[in-house]
Amino acid sequence: TVARVRADYRETISDLHREYLAKWHDWAKERGSLTRNQAHGSPGNLLDHYAVADIPETEIFRHVDEAQIPMLQFASSAAHVTGKKLVSAETFTWLGEHFQVTPAQLKEAADFVWLGGVNHIFFHGIPYSPEDAPWPGWLFYASTHMGPNGGLWKDLPAFNAYMTRVQSVLQSGKPDAEVLLYFPIHDIWSDGSEGLPLFTMHNQEKWLYPSAFYEAAMDLWKAGIPCDFVSDRMLADLSVKDGQVVSGSSRYRQILVPTSRRMPGSTGKRLEELHQQGASVILQIPAISVPFDETVNPSSLSFPTLPRSQGSSAILTVTNGGGACEESLSKLGIRFVRRALDDGHAYFLVNSSGRPVDSKIKLARAHQSAVLLDPMTGKSGVANTQDGIRLVLAPGESRIVRAFSNKQAEGPPWTDPESASEPMALKGTWKVSFLDGGPVLPNAFETSALGSWANQAGEAYKNFSGTALYRLEFDLNEKSPALLDLGEIANTAKVRLNGKDAGTCWSPPYQLDVGELLVVGKNVLEVEVTNLAANRIADLDRRKVPWKAFHEINFVNIDYKNFDASEWKPLPSGLLGPVTLVHVK
Repeated sequence: TVARVRADYRETISDLHREYLAKWHDWAKERGSLTRNQAHGSPGNLLDHYAVADIPETEIFRHVDEAQIPMLQFASSAAHVTGKKLVSAETFTWLGEHFQVTPAQLKEAADFVWLGGVNHIFFHGIPYSPEDAPWPGWLFYASTHMGPNGGLWKDLPAFNAYMTRVQSVLQSGKPDAEVLLYFPIHDIWSDGSEGLPLFTMHNQEKWLYPSAFYEAAMDLWKAGIPCDFVSDRMLADLSVKDGQVVSGSSRYRQILVPTSRRMPGSTGKRLEELHQQGASVILQIPAISVPFDETVNPSSLSFPTLPRSQGSSAILTVTNGGGACEESLSKLGIRFVRRALDDGHAYFLVNSSGRPVDSKIKLARAHQSAVLLDPMTGKSGVANTQDGIRLVLAPGESRIVRAFSNKQAEGPPWTDPESASEPMALKGTWKVSFLDGGPVLPNAFETSALGSWANQAGEAYKNFSGTALYRLEFDLNEKSPALLDLGEIANTAKVRLNGKDAGTCWSPPYQLDVGELLVVGKNVLEVEVTNLAANRIADLDRRKVPWKAFHEINFVNIDYKNFDASEWKPLPSGLLGPVTLVHVK
């Protein structure tokens, strides 16, 4: 039939493209180089194409949406199943309009790709720019601008420190997934449609979302059951040891085959072989016996010994088959990545529930002790594991749990600050002066009511992008443990208290532990706040200054239309507050 011819053609194109990628990889390897490849966008089996490169690379584009997690997992699965240590991501593409992306959005995007299996973030948006190039310098056509003139640069070391702490954990040990989920690519190749299907980031709703495979992947994700994907080609390299499926250094408890319409006979035969060798292989399809000789409807294949779970959800199928889910995490809306280490496990957790969490969790992996680490600050401590591990997380906040299988962790205990009294508002006269930026430095001013400096009278304040220093003196009658809460900031803040560094705030919650820095009597608080570049860019466009310096592509807005910031209203800038001191127990 025409549909069969099209399917064969698509499979042939996939194989030819993979051969090309393999030659490219081998050419680079012979010359001492590693390869990194964004395989999405090809018409072939993405798992096989990602797997050729030394570093499979995925991306996100405009949206940080949990629905896209399976798309990210194509790259991470290819790495995990074939033994690659790194999974990369082009991470900050078009998170928002030019010069309007906040540091908090960077954290959300970084957390998102990490949850999708990435452990090697790639910064785009920092092109070379000559020192004598007028502000804002040479640019990359797409947001986000991470370079010296984009508004994010000044306090970027704090964000980099956060990434370092997280990725040092995610690059250690090995992946620890429960399930291998079979990807039925032949369903798509055999759909009877015209043309050559391209599997891109931008058309997932056409080729990925409608599939039973996607439904199974999302069900497992939401239930807290880590999985990797496996292709027909990858099945050939799997082995079985002690009842577990082995691929390189990765081990899986089960192979789950979702409901599908077409499957190579050789794949059906391989699944049967793995099961007979002791692997747990479960089919979400019925069984009718025909020979293993072509690509057919899997319901027509003979699976003499394989169990089937027709009508059951992927979650029940896996758990009934002995797979473990992180139920206490999933019920709280906490998403996670789990890594297996020689002496235990490491978890990277993100509170994706949209609400504060204060609850005890029980991890699916047995442990004798655990250490908690706040990757934002580097604070760590030994957790009390009696009746579970207590997690206190603000919406979007992240935590690392290092669980030890057979030893007692040593060190100071982990403590979660608890308010000892109502927050104390820091009142008085704020002295505000502008340190660096442009187009010109506005005049210093004083205020007792915090708000955006762009609301001050005068064009210089509305157009300014750069750094301002906020200084306040306040008195304390007694010293006690305390958190400094800055309220809201736009957009990053470097804090000093009594002349000593207190830390940098760049993503909510904007709080710092300052108990050791407070003194009885007069205290001096200094906050250096840096805003985004948007207000200065808008001023350039209103004055029709030619600033768009780049090559080979037009500078477009987020909708790929002519970029013009002249109508932008000034974005909030500075220390917005309210600033309070929270005494803690």
